[in-house]
Amino acid sequence: MDKKQYYQNRREELLKYQKQYNQNHKAKRAEYGKRWRAEHFSHIKNWWTEHPLYCTWHNIRERCFNSNNNRYKNYGGRGIKICDAWMDYKTFEEWCLANGWQPGLTIDRTDNDGSYEPENCQIVTRSENSKKR
Repeated sequence: MDKKQYYQNRREELLKYQKQYNQNHKAKRAEYGKRWRAEHFSHIKNWWTEHPLYCTWHNIRERCFNSNNNRYKNYGGRGIKICDAWMDYKTFEEWCLANGWQPGLTIDRTDNDGSYEPENCQIVTRSENSKKR
């Protein structure tokens, strides 16, 4: 076997070993990551998966306060805010449930230029909300 053939065979062996090592290492890293997340984040609950109102509340806050949000200019940029009481998720959730919120219904501001507050909001269907636009 000449030098060229030797180095080509050696290169193929190394590439094969490297590919196998990467596959095994990737699997070990993924398994370690799952185990680490399970150990360190098991106490945290995902509210948005437990109750759909959390997602609504979070999106309202994003539109009103996060200037990097795509819809900020239509909400926070126009001066629309959230009342202090609703800055707490539990208070917001209690108001929604007391006013008849169910999955499939949305929160609508009666005065389109007003803020998100109990006096200015109502629970409506999506079709009712879209008719206002």
